[in-house]
Amino acid sequence: MLATATQVSCTNSVAVISLTTAGSASVPASIQWSPIPGSVSGNSLVGTGFPPGVVTVTVVDIVGCVKTITINILPAPPPVTFTVQNLTGSYSITCTNPTINLAAISNYTYGTINYSWSSPSFTANTSTVSISAPIPSLVVLGIDPATGCFQQTTLAIGINTAVPVNTVNPLSQVIT
Repeated sequence: MLATATQVSCTNSVAVISLTTAGSASVPASIQWSPIPGSVSGNSLVGTGFPPGVVTVTVVDIVGCVKTITINILPAPPPVTFTVQNLTGSYSITCTNPTINLAAISNYTYGTINYSWSSPSFTANTSTVSISAPIPSLVVLGIDPATGCFQQTTLAIGINTAVPVNTVNPLSQVIT
């Protein structure tokens, strides 16, 4: 007997166990699930909706041969969460504030988060960036490479780099 399991993940909310048994289709085997799945296909070779924990599958053929396997269904990983913290205090690039420093902060403990910032000038997998070039928005993607779970955040970046113009009126004045 061969069993494959599809685990619960951030992209898959249902655990599935599929069995392949040897023998003739005209002599079906008896399949016992523990715990009983949420649903079973017509031929009992596929069970879905298992809770996290150990699942035991026992197959008994017509001759009485017994094969038992156990499969550990892992709980779903938590969603990836992070916030982008502005270290410079402003989301606008100006003449007096030519750089914005940002840091992705997370208390995610299930695994490591790799960060990807939308501009090609940023280094991959870094949690901090400095922006000095005019870009209208910034997309930050945080992904757990072990689970494939991710979060995406978009930030608007203001740009005001026009040189200020000063005028004095009147142009000259005599003071006595």
